[in-house]
Amino acid sequence: ILAGMALGMAGTLIQRMTGNPMGSPELLGISGGAALVMVVLVLTGLDIGRGGQLVGATAGAAAALGLLILLARRHRFAGNQLLLGGLALYVFMDAGLRLVMASGGTVASRLLNWMYGSTWLVSEPEAIGLLALVLGLGALLSLVIRPLTLLPLGDSAASSLGLPVARARLLLLLMASVLTAAATVVIGPLSFVGLIAPHLARVLGQQTVGRQLVVAALAGGLL
Repeated sequence: ILAGMALGMAGTLIQRMTGNPMGSPELLGISGGAALVMVVLVLTGLDIGRGGQLVGATAGAAAALGLLILLARRHRFAGNQLLLGGLALYVFMDAGLRLVMASGGTVASRLLNWMYGSTWLVSEPEAIGLLALVLGLGALLSLVIRPLTLLPLGDSAASSLGLPVARARLLLLLMASVLTAAATVVIGPLSFVGLIAPHLARVLGQQTVGRQLVVAALAGGLL
């Protein structure tokens, strides 16, 4: 439920920030980065335990975020360029993951539980940590309602209303990435939830930013 809530909020941030209703957390390449590191760890046969896997997946997600920032900063983190850069990263990383999965054998079977979002590996400290992160970032999201309201108006309109567009987009990107990475590391790359949940919130009549964030989080948890 907590992972779904995180992805629902991340998806709302991305769709509002980019003005693209088809934007989703997986298009940032964050989940792909975490998944790719998990594949490498399995291929090397290192027995580093669940804690080591979490650290490695977090590092992969952070590396993907760093690459995305380098790709998008030239265009001031504009929506289309941001999604295109993230999509390029995602396709590259997903290709490596699919090659390993297609090979079958013990490597593929060890990855399947994580890939399909199994919760049986999740420990109580991980769940509590995810709870703290969801509550903490959920509270911080109340501070970004204004940027999320102004950015869909376009760069010129948002700038004329006093919004530092590039910095606002970078902050929103970081928040969406942390939510996506946390959910992916704990439960696996189920980021399609981040695409569906914001649309469910709109279908339920929640058009304003604050209400959409809350309802998308609840819808993501339900999904």
